[in-house]
Amino acid sequence: MNKRVILIVLSVVLLNAASGVFAMRYTVALRVAQGVTSGCLIKKGFEVSCEQYNESLKPVSGVSAKPAVDKLVRSQLKYHGISQADEMAIISSAKLSGGYWSASDKAIYVSPLIEVKLEAALAGTAEQRKLINADRKKIADQRASSLYKWSGVGSPLEKSVKAWEDLVNRQESDLNDQDDLNEKYIAKQLGILNHEACHVITGVNPRIYSIGLIPMAVQAGCSTLSYCGNKVFKRQLPTSWKSTIARSGIAVASMPVKVKLIGLGCALYGQYDESNADLFACKNARDKKELEGLRDFFKEDLRVEEFEKAQYQQYSDLDSYSEKNQRRLLRALYLPKDPIHPYPGDRVEMAEKYLKNWDKNHPKDADN
Repeated sequence: MNKRVILIVLSVVLLNAASGVFAMRYTVALRVAQGVTSGCLIKKGFEVSCEQYNESLKPVSGVSAKPAVDKLVRSQLKYHGISQADEMAIISSAKLSGGYWSASDKAIYVSPLIEVKLEAALAGTAEQRKLINADRKKIADQRASSLYKWSGVGSPLEKSVKAWEDLVNRQESDLNDQDDLNEKYIAKQLGILNHEACHVITGVNPRIYSIGLIPMAVQAGCSTLSYCGNKVFKRQLPTSWKSTIARSGIAVASMPVKVKLIGLGCALYGQYDESNADLFACKNARDKKELEGLRDFFKEDLRVEEFEKAQYQQYSDLDSYSEKNQRRLLRALYLPKDPIHPYPGDRVEMAEKYLKNWDKNHPKDADN
């Protein structure tokens, strides 16, 4: 008797549940479509995030940088208080063929082109100066000789020694110019290293987390807008297959838009991260030459000049906008060209701002 009662009760419950599900079949179908589309985006974000996290756990491999470059890089990292400077790998990476630096929390990567030039600049002109000093000693010995004194002023020997001395003077002047160029080049690379040091300090984890969290944030924002829109316009749950298919189609069709928003979110976070590194490099430059070198590095991108010139030609009325609106438009137009880094004009302005205040904030350096 008790078993029969239990079976009857369970049958009634199951029938009621089935009838309820059947009555909500349109809503269930809609929620499934929405869940699948949003789940795909979030799943892909987490997959990419996990891939990058696993990649960050792999040991660093590659060709070690030249000893002189290695020593310079570690010295600069230690200047910024990076405790793992001695354990980090300094790698010469052929992937950086454009002549740049890159960093993670385990390694600093330098372009082979930069490495060769930097090694030559660090070597300096000491060997050439030894040869010049040897020539000067020979000239002095020649003038002290009896033959030179006997030959007198205007003699072929005197003219020959004078021409030799002029040549040595020109060579020394060239070496002085080369020393100035070497000093500026080293300062520029140190300025860029200040930027990379910030990436070492912050590490790769924030970027990895952002790749996983941005799709969730975009989906949450879209769901909130959809919910508010339904409330404002008093849209009810679907009551037919026609309306169910139509609203499910909207969920599917919105995926490309969400993908674009996710890409934009990742680009904006990347620009935020790079802008923070620029700010760190400007604030923590060891001397004014490093800051000038960083400014010059930002100015060197010829693509920016060509890009701006092309935009002013394409938008003939761009000059009529205010300076702020011109910059906003140029930023937006430049974004597809380099989604990760801030607009170069903004980077130059930041460096210029700190250069203007350098002497005021560093009076001892100004006196020197």
